[in-house]
Amino acid sequence: MVSTLLVSTISRLQYCSVHQRAWVEALGQWVACPEPPINGSPATEAACDTCAALVLQTFRTQFPALYSSSAYSVYSFCSSGSMVDAGSFGGI
Repeated sequence: MVSTLLVSTISRLQYCSVHQRAWVEALGQWVACPEPPINGSPATEAACDTCAALVLQTFRTQFPALYSSSAYSVYSFCSSGSMVDAGSFGGI
């Protein structure tokens, strides 16, 4: 499975072992990857989009005053470096 992820030999595979997802640069998104990268492969542990959504949900629960204003829009940086609306993480 990992060999089909189109990972450049120069770049390192970003893999979230918590949610078993890998970042595929060619697709520009996280994909399910139930098989962990093979030992010795160029893999780096990374927080996936699901991790980011859970962190945002936790922050909103712990600090409701920061997220109470409807005029305030919360943005988060995804691993590709572009900004994404935090509301796009499944209605959190």
